[in-house]
Amino acid sequence: MPKVIISTPDFNPNGTVELFAVTGSKCGNLRRRVTRTPTLDGKALLSDMGFAAADVEIEIRVDVISPLDLQKLKDGIRFFPLLHLSCQDGVYLGVINEFVFEELPFFFTFLVKEQLTQHDKESRVI
Repeated sequence: MPKVIISTPDFNPNGTVELFAVTGSKCGNLRRRVTRTPTLDGKALLSDMGFAAADVEIEIRVDVISPLDLQKLKDGIRFFPLLHLSCQDGVYLGVINEFVFEELPFFFTFLVKEQLTQHDKESRVI
């Protein structure tokens, strides 16, 4: 299970939240800014504006979380406009858009504003 760490950009006396993502989580999927318009000759016109980390949506599912970490995560969403999320693909700055915690697995979507670091996948030990 990949580890995910949520923290605040500024000092937070409550500290960070460390989670272990379960199957179904998506961290750092790549997507290009592309539009496709069909043409009358049966082909398509592609407009490719490139890649931007701000197009990334990270989906995290968690089936084990302590009550303290759950409260820290809720407080982070309520009181901080931006959060850091660290996962296997890098460190991102963004916001938790949706957080569903009524039933397991808990689920949240993190909308990326910018990517702060990028981990080199070639150097990972498998």
